[in-house]
Amino acid sequence: MCLGIYGAFILVASFKNMVSEKIGISDKGIEYHRLGLTFSTKWENVRKLDTQWFPPFEQEGISLDPDQIRITEWWSGTYTTCGGWSRKSFISFSKFSANWRDSELGQQIKEYAPHLLK
Repeated sequence: MCLGIYGAFILVASFKNMVSEKIGISDKGIEYHRLGLTFSTKWENVRKLDTQWFPPFEQEGISLDPDQIRITEWWSGTYTTCGGWSRKSFISFSKFSANWRDSELGQQIKEYAPHLLK
């Protein structure tokens, strides 16, 4: 019974995370929001465009310098003991648009961080 309740909680939390996940783009940098985590960084701290495997899909996004991320919300345990973002700091753009480069998101990145698309 307990496992069923826990499984239902995980399912609901995963769905809420998917629908509440968003990013904010400005000339100052990028801000990422998801359930229990909000962080931001300046464009000069963005490492590069990259692809990462998130089963069942490979997703394109940006790798970030984890030492330059400013976390403003974290309530999923402590940052370091839960792995934080450590050396895997990545924001998937593919989650927000199937063809993100041609979307509004892609246009904003071209405007504010053209160095990423060269």
